[in-house]
This record gives sequence, C-alpha cells and structure tokens, in this order.
Amino acid sequence: MQLSIMTWNLWADDMPGARWRDRAPYILAFLQSEPVDVIGFQEVTRERIEDIHKHMPQYTWAGEGREGGEQGEYNPIFYRHDLFECLEQKTFWLSQSPLIPSHSWDSIYPRICTVCRLRLRAEGEGPVLAVMNTHLDHWGYRARRESAQILRGYAGTLPVEEAMILMGDFNCGINTEPLQKILADNFFQDLATTGHTQKTWRGWYGTGIGSARLDLIMGRHLRATEYGIRHPGPVKRSSDHFPVVADVESGQ
Repeated sequence: MQLSIMTWNLWADDMPGARWRDRAPYILAFLQSEPVDVIGFQEVTRERIEDIHKHMPQYTWAGEGREGGEQGEYNPIFYRHDLFECLEQKTFWLSQSPLIPSHSWDSIYPRICTVCRLRLRAEGEGPVLAVMNTHLDHWGYRARRESAQILRGYAGTLPVEEAMILMGDFNCGINTEPLQKILADNFFQDLATTGHTQKTWRGWYGTGIGSARLDLIMGRHLRATEYGIRHPGPVKRSSDHFPVVADVESGQ
C-alpha cells in the first residue's frame, strides 16, 4: 500500500478580499496541481464541497455537517474512486452524546469526526484503510482533552489489522495532553519525519511562515516516506492554514 494523504483547513468564514469566490480559483488550481489519493478538509460548507467536487470529479466524498445532515461545517473525506471503494462511512460528535448533533464541556461549537473505511480496488480482496478526519475545538481545553479520548476510543473499535489514518486540525500542539492521549502506547504514530518542525497555521495576516503546528496526519500500521506542508499561495488567496501532505506506505 503506497498512498498520498492530505489534510487542509480551508477556513469557513469570509472577509473582505478573502471571500470564497475570490479564494476558490486559487484553491482549486492548487488542488489540481497537487494530486493525492485521500484528502481530509476542515471548515467547509456543503456549497463549497460541491464546488470542489465539481472541479475534481475523480473523487468521491463522504461526510455530514456538524449541525446535522447538510447543516454547518463539514470535515469531509475526499477519496479517489478509481482507487477505493467505500465499505463504511459515518460521522460522530465529539461530545457526551456522540450519535446526535451536540457539544459538551467547554466547547464553543459542535465538533465531529468523519470516518471512511476504504478498500483498495485490486484483484480479490484489497487491503483496507480506515480514515478519520476531525477538527477539535479552538477554545475549550477540556473539550479537546475529552475529544481526544473519544477519538482514541473509537479507533480502538476498528479492526486491529487495518491500516489507519487520523488527521485534521487539532488546535493544539503535539506535546499537549490531548494529542499525547491519542499517541499513548504507540497506538498511533505522528507520521511527521524526524525533526519535522514546520508550522501549519499562519493566521490571516501571517507571512509565508506558520506560527503553530496544529494540523497533523497520524497513522497506524503505516510509515511516511515524505511529509510536509505545501505552499498554496498568499493567505488571502487560499487559507490561514497550510495543507499538510504525507506519502505513506504499509509498515510501522
């Protein structure tokens, strides 16, 4: 199994000079220039998902809005339908009521995780990749800590032999308690190559250099042969986050 994975927070809001209609052509041009096999987006609405999909028909996508159904922001998973068939997809909430739209603790917004179990199209029974795409709360520390526990718990219910990706905007650093809960006992591995220090969030008035590493790709039964941020252009023509791309292959 050799695949390329991307996570990218596309920023949901609009601001003068950086509205979606202004940013979309640059975002779409970048995505078309950086072909990958699986993408996890954060902070996208249904309208923007459909806009992306219209220009990238080689992908199928899965997900649900955080307000339920088509409402609110999504964490959609886009995957190449020539490479994969989807065996299962679901969305659950990072709350005390994970089966219904909800938020708990000190979370400002409902937060979700989208899951797809993807089988590689191959002769016979191809290997399965379980993909989890999430976005933790930007405000609530307890919410991030509890959400990390929910994510780790759900991952533990998936078939132990399956390769797994957990990616998204975690709104906290790698050495914080929430991410350490996820990485505990080496269940997941941070797929960043040794010495990787690239920051992924740059803010709307940032330069080409990020100020915090909030966006990660973690894996199980996978290792990265390449890992890093990409530079999709000026902030107001793309997003306040850099995309992160990992080329992965089977193995620990």
